[in-house]
Amino acid sequence: MSRLSYDFFTGVAVVVPDVPAELPPVATRRAVAWATVKAERTQRKDGGVQVAGHWFQTDSDSRIQLMRLDSKAAARLAGGGAPTDILTVAGQPIYWKTTENGLVPMTAELAQNIALAAEVLDALAFARAETLRQQIEASSNPELIDTSTGWPVVYGGAQ
Repeated sequence: MSRLSYDFFTGVAVVVPDVPAELPPVATRRAVAWATVKAERTQRKDGGVQVAGHWFQTDSDSRIQLMRLDSKAAARLAGGGAPTDILTVAGQPIYWKTTENGLVPMTAELAQNIALAAEVLDALAFARAETLRQQIEASSNPELIDTSTGWPVVYGGAQ
């Protein structure tokens, strides 16, 4: 932002531009840009997956539970079960609470499809972060790189 100064010698008001502050070293600016990318990657990985018209959580706790369900589904199918069989725990059918707060029966097929969708989400988030990392490392102005686009879609429509 410029400021107004009065030149007493000439009697004229003069606009004096601000001198821009010196930028931090490029290595520091790259580190800041990369930290932004890593935070976005984590947010995307935790942002959920859409399967069979429902959104399912993909935070760390949910992933642990979903991995167990995926294993349970594989065992059920290997033992002759059908993809549409509802998985059970202690003889009780599993109904999973979705991100939208609905309950859906957890079938063997659904459990495997959620696990696959989470795997794809991870791969897409990693690939986007890696592309951005390469751009950041190659740039002398990493703060100008748009790190907000090109990510996989997660719950809430963020892209």
